[in-house]
Amino acid sequence: MNRNFGSLLLLGVTLFPFSLALATTWDNNPQPSLSLPRIAGGDMPLNLLEVDGQWVISTNSGWRNAYLQVYDEREHKVSTRLDLASAWYGLVYDSKRKLLIASSAESSIYVIAFHKGSFGSKREIALENCPLPAGVAVGPHGTAWVACNQNETLMRVDYVSGKIFANG
Repeated sequence: MNRNFGSLLLLGVTLFPFSLALATTWDNNPQPSLSLPRIAGGDMPLNLLEVDGQWVISTNSGWRNAYLQVYDEREHKVSTRLDLASAWYGLVYDSKRKLLIASSAESSIYVIAFHKGSFGSKREIALENCPLPAGVAVGPHGTAWVACNQNETLMRVDYVSGKIFANG
């Protein structure tokens, strides 16, 4: 008998019980009986943020339009949606100013009023030399840190006034 064939046969005999157990486990797993809400059917929810213990906001950017969407936890339904030119991963909430900050996929961030489950005014702040802004973190006094994904830099922005403080 060929030595390589013998080794393969031994390996197959050794692994067969494990592969059978794994296949049996996957085939016999019951599906959850919960009816789970679809947050963004057909799209790619990139990030989730809970606001005031009642609303879950999702950033959606996929094969269809980019948008922010609000899911009302008390009503168990999507309550509102805001279409955007583009959207990416960054999403934070300034509870003091009642403002959402969301990153776009086009070198900018959106600053959007959000109060009691409703979107208000929206403005866009251009971030020169910040291709594909990703993560966003709220800092003190109306400032935010923005991670610029494509050039691996960090930028600080006053999202109240629109002033760019630092890049690099």
